[in-house]
Amino acid sequence: MSNFVPNSFQVPNAFVDEVLNKISDAACKIYLVICRKTRGWNKEMDSISLTQFEEITGKSRPTVVKCLNELIKVGLVVEQPSTIHGNTFKLGNDTSVGLVLKFPSKNFYYLKFMAKLVKILYHF
Repeated sequence: MSNFVPNSFQVPNAFVDEVLNKISDAACKIYLVICRKTRGWNKEMDSISLTQFEEITGKSRPTVVKCLNELIKVGLVVEQPSTIHGNTFKLGNDTSVGLVLKFPSKNFYYLKFMAKLVKILYHF
């Protein structure tokens, strides 16, 4: 049996194991588009316009921009200077996935709120 699966692309294991539950669903879609457009075509980086992200993910432009900023902030995606075909994106080094562990998970804000609430109630 061959290890190569035709018509497919690879996603880093660390992304699924450590990151998936820490980023928004929309950011996950954006990350997968970048994986497809780069690793799926054996490229280091690719020019991807916001319109392409919108069409592929079904997300609005503000959501696409917010998610790209989220992915760039945690080092999963690197943005290169703009080209005539759109901004150029590449995946961050797999070692940078560890930075995402510091990024708040979806439950982080709830836990932070509850901690403050407990602290306030404790002082009464």
